[in-house]
Amino acid sequence: MAHRTGAWTHCRQHDHETPARAATIPWFWTQQFGRKLEYASYQEPFDRVTIEEDLNGFSFLATQRQGVRQVGVVAVGLARTDG
Repeated sequence: MAHRTGAWTHCRQHDHETPARAATIPWFWTQQFGRKLEYASYQEPFDRVTIEEDLNGFSFLATQRQGVRQVGVVAVGLARTDG
């Protein structure tokens, strides 16, 4: 269930419909250095990482891409926005 929650939350935060494959994306979370770290991916190769938010403040979203395809996401220290 936890791996499904991460994929669903990511799609909701970015106004995407949840595709059928997203319902089974492996999701991992841990608490490190006082920050929550979440990782969702099939661990596919990627050639580019896009950072959003505040990398210096250790609160960011890192999107992994292979070409134009998004293949993974790492969220660190981000607050929930769905209440």
